[in-house]
Amino acid sequence: MKVVILTLLRNGQSVAFTFAHPMSDGSGRETIWITPTSELRFQFLGSRAPRLNGAWIEEMLRVARSQSGLHVTEEPSEEGLEPVQPVAPALQPVES
Repeated sequence: MKVVILTLLRNGQSVAFTFAHPMSDGSGRETIWITPTSELRFQFLGSRAPRLNGAWIEEMLRVARSQSGLHVTEEPSEEGLEPVQPVAPALQPVES
Protein backbone atom coordinates (compact mmCIF):
# COMPACT_ATOMS: atom_id res chain seq x y z
CA MET A 1 0.00 0.00 0.00
CA LYS A 2 2.80 2.38 0.83
CA VAL A 3 4.34 2.02 -2.63
CA VAL A 4 0.99 2.49 -4.38
CA ILE A 5 -0.11 5.47 -2.29
CA LEU A 6 3.25 7.24 -2.50
CA THR A 7 3.43 6.64 -6.25
CA LEU A 8 0.06 8.34 -6.70
CA LEU A 9 0.94 11.23 -4.37
CA ARG A 10 4.30 11.83 -6.07
CA ASN A 11 2.38 12.17 -9.33
CA GLY A 12 0.12 14.81 -7.75
CA GLN A 13 -2.90 12.49 -7.68
CA SER A 14 -5.47 12.15 -4.90
CA VAL A 15 -7.09 8.80 -4.17
CA ALA A 16 -10.03 7.34 -2.26
CA PHE A 17 -8.78 4.39 -0.16
CA THR A 18 -11.38 1.90 1.08
CA PHE A 19 -10.62 -0.73 3.68
CA ALA A 20 -12.62 -3.20 5.76
CA HIS A 21 -12.87 -3.21 9.53
CA PRO A 22 -12.43 -6.58 11.26
CA MET A 23 -15.34 -8.18 13.10
CA SER A 24 -13.56 -7.37 16.39
CA ASP A 25 -14.08 -3.68 15.54
CA GLY A 26 -17.73 -4.11 14.56
CA SER A 27 -17.04 -4.93 10.87
CA GLY A 28 -18.03 -2.57 8.06
CA ARG A 29 -15.80 -0.54 5.79
CA GLU A 30 -14.35 2.94 5.66
CA THR A 31 -13.14 5.20 2.86
CA ILE A 32 -10.64 7.99 3.34
CA TRP A 33 -9.66 10.64 0.80
CA ILE A 34 -5.89 11.03 0.48
CA THR A 35 -4.44 14.11 -1.24
CA PRO A 36 -0.85 15.15 -1.97
CA THR A 37 -1.11 17.51 1.05
CA SER A 38 -2.31 14.77 3.44
CA GLU A 39 -0.05 13.92 6.35
CA LEU A 40 0.48 10.15 6.47
CA ARG A 41 2.38 7.83 8.75
CA PHE A 42 3.36 4.28 7.83
CA GLN A 43 4.16 1.98 10.75
CA PHE A 44 5.97 -1.34 10.37
CA LEU A 45 6.53 -4.33 12.61
CA GLY A 46 9.96 -5.94 12.41
CA SER A 47 13.02 -4.77 10.54
CA ARG A 48 13.18 -7.23 7.64
CA ALA A 49 12.53 -5.70 4.24
CA PRO A 50 9.68 -7.51 2.45
CA ARG A 51 9.62 -8.61 -1.15
CA LEU A 52 7.19 -6.73 -3.36
CA ASN A 53 5.15 -8.23 -6.16
CA GLY A 54 5.43 -5.78 -9.08
CA ALA A 55 2.36 -7.24 -10.78
CA TRP A 56 0.33 -6.61 -7.61
CA ILE A 57 1.54 -3.02 -7.38
CA GLU A 58 0.60 -2.41 -11.01
CA GLU A 59 -2.84 -3.98 -10.43
CA MET A 60 -3.49 -1.81 -7.37
CA LEU A 61 -2.36 1.32 -9.24
CA ARG A 62 -4.85 0.43 -11.99
CA VAL A 63 -7.61 -0.10 -9.41
CA ALA A 64 -6.71 3.15 -7.62
CA ARG A 65 -7.24 5.09 -10.85
CA SER A 66 -10.67 3.51 -11.41
CA GLN A 67 -14.02 4.88 -10.19
CA SER A 68 -14.00 2.46 -7.24
CA GLY A 69 -10.70 3.86 -5.91
CA LEU A 70 -7.92 2.05 -4.09
CA HIS A 71 -8.64 -1.12 -2.15
CA VAL A 72 -6.65 -4.27 -1.46
CA THR A 73 -6.92 -6.82 -4.25
CA GLU A 74 -5.89 -10.46 -4.29
CA GLU A 75 -2.16 -10.88 -4.84
CA PRO A 76 -1.27 -12.36 -8.24
CA SER A 77 1.53 -14.89 -8.87
CA GLU A 78 4.79 -14.21 -7.06
CA GLU A 79 6.90 -14.14 -10.23
CA GLY A 80 9.34 -11.25 -10.34
CA LEU A 81 9.39 -10.42 -6.62
CA GLU A 82 12.16 -8.06 -5.58
CA PRO A 83 13.47 -7.10 -2.12
CA VAL A 84 12.61 -3.48 -1.33
CA GLN A 85 11.95 -1.20 1.62
CA PRO A 86 9.10 -2.22 3.98
CA VAL A 87 5.51 -1.44 3.00
CA ALA A 88 2.62 -0.53 5.27
CA PRO A 89 0.12 -3.21 6.28
CA ALA A 90 -2.25 -0.46 7.42
CA LEU A 91 -2.69 3.24 6.89
CA GLN A 92 -3.50 5.67 9.66
CA PRO A 93 -4.22 9.36 9.02
CA VAL A 94 -2.27 11.73 11.24
CA GLU A 95 -4.47 13.95 13.40
CA SER A 96 -3.77 17.67 13.36
